[in-house]
Amino acid sequence: HYNISYDNAIKSIGYSGNALKGGTGTNNAYQFLGSWSDHVSGWMNEKEFPVLFVRYEDMLRNPYKEFRRIIRCIGLTVDRFDVLRK
Repeated sequence: HYNISYDNAIKSIGYSGNALKGGTGTNNAYQFLGSWSDHVSGWMNEKEFPVLFVRYEDMLRNPYKEFRRIIRCIGLTVDRFDVLRK
């Protein structure tokens, strides 16, 4: 989506100095991104509101359990059979 190869995208998310650089004549400003690890650490240290970490692998392994965690995190209640039916 930034018109770069998969290999370059992978390198970018592993680099702590990763940033989008707005150029002359663009509507984009410089935006610091950091590495994937920086990004995750930032959310893990969030204190102002609850953050739920949901891993893709866990969703594949046990979607019912993970979906229930998400529902609970956002403050909803749902009947077990409603989740299974839908």
